[in-house]
Amino acid sequence: MNNKTVLITGAASGIGLEIAQAFLTAGMQVAILDFSKEAIEAAQARVSEFNKQCAFFVCDVTNETQFLSAIDEAIMQFGHIDILINNAG
Repeated sequence: MNNKTVLITGAASGIGLEIAQAFLTAGMQVAILDFSKEAIEAAQARVSEFNKQCAFFVCDVTNETQFLSAIDEAIMQFGHIDILINNAG
């Protein structure tokens, strides 16, 4: 599963963060999106040992411009997105 990239919405807490941690532990790269800056900061601290495998984005997925920007940035960092998990609200 190495070199696979997962983008997860609503991933800074709860089941989204648990899913992100499972993919990170499996060696995958993960783009974590959430609308809450505070939740993103807490998630960064919680998965700090994986920060080289992670990208964090404060993003309201109902805002198309923000969402597309986050996708573009994730692709720039990781080169591709293989899996999308739409966990947001």
